Amino acid sequence: GGFTLNFNMEDDALRKLKQRITELKKARHDVNTLLHQVRAEQLAKEEEMHKLSRELDAIKSKVDQKEQLVSQYDRTISESEKAYSKIIENSQLLLSALDRESQSLKGASSK
Repeated sequence: GGFTLNFNMEDDALRKLKQRITELKKARHDVNTLLHQVRAEQLAKEEEMHKLSRELDAIKSKVDQKEQLVSQYDRTISESEKAYSKIIENSQLLLSALDRESQSLKGASSK
């Protein structure tokens, strides 16, 4: 009778051991499934980041182009304003010279 009882206890222990191994395998399978899902999410986010990075690079390029264009406008406006100021100054000098010459001519013609 002792042998049978001992065999039944060993049989029960083996069954429990096998059950625990099966549970561990299922848990590992569940975690592995989640791992694959998380890796897929990671890959999708990395692809999204690469896409956004390319879009950001394109936007930065546009910003650089627009900044250069604004700089060109600033330079052209500044040069034009300086030239305009010179024209005004020269016009005033010319007008003064013409006024003097006109007065001189009027004075000479009235004598």
